Amino acid sequence: MKLTRECYIPKSYKLLCQYPAAGEPTAVVYGDHETLHAAAFSGKRAKPDWHYKFRSKEHMMKTINDFLASAHRVAEYKKERAAQKKAHKRGLKVGDILMNMWGYEQTNIDYYQVTKLVGKCSVEIREIAAVNTEDTGWMQGKCKPDKGNFVGEPMIKRVGEGDSVKIHSWGSWAHKCSENSEHRWTAYH
Repeated sequence: MKLTRECYIPKSYKLLCQYPAAGEPTAVVYGDHETLHAAAFSGKRAKPDWHYKFRSKEHMMKTINDFLASAHRVAEYKKERAAQKKAHKRGLKVGDILMNMWGYEQTNIDYYQVTKLVGKCSVEIREIAAVNTEDTGWMQGKCKPDKGNFVGEPMIKRVGEGDSVKIHSWGSWAHKCSENSEHRWTAYH
């Protein structure tokens, strides 16, 4: 049995307030002014964000007002972020080089080259080889991209803010770099 929001609201509670006041609410507070109990819900959650018995009516109203103010800040932040994302323009061009640094106990460097612009927000990239420019110690050194020397198949990726491209689902991002820039790598056995 799936528990709904109504399962967590006692029968004696009434809707005290919601944000926004009109339309689909993103935050609601149910409670009882007589017993000084209240429960607050945000988003589409079934479980309450909090469910308290208050020591005074003033404390109850302050907590409710703080909760609704927080819901307002979250809503404004979401609108602002949506506008920023909508306004973002892809700055990558065909031929640009991207560098992805990743690893645990070692630093791996992968390079990618933009081979095609796709739609308004995506690019086709291909992995390119790295040229070892200097050995700086045992199993460590510096490398730079070998533009045009493709070693991977084409991939279509969405361009994020800062002209970054998410390479792996676990959160590995490639960022634009110069074709002459050197990057430090390490390895282990």
